[in-house]
Amino acid sequence: MRLADSELWVVSKEDLTLSKLEWARESMSARQLNGVENLIASGCDEAYLRAWSAALILTDMVTRVLP
Repeated sequence: MRLADSELWVVSKEDLTLSKLEWARESMSARQLNGVENLIASGCDEAYLRAWSAALILTDMVTRVLP
């Protein structure tokens, strides 16, 4: 995406969620898990999260936070 003379990268909510889950798994950070729960509460593509969590070996983490 371009804005004026700058190129910007935008991350999807689902990809941010996966990143936070990976950080939470490594650090066992309650703050990251809380952030994930807040993101998911506002809606998300669960099929995408489930598919990529399997590929990234994060299924256990996704299962913990999805309703």
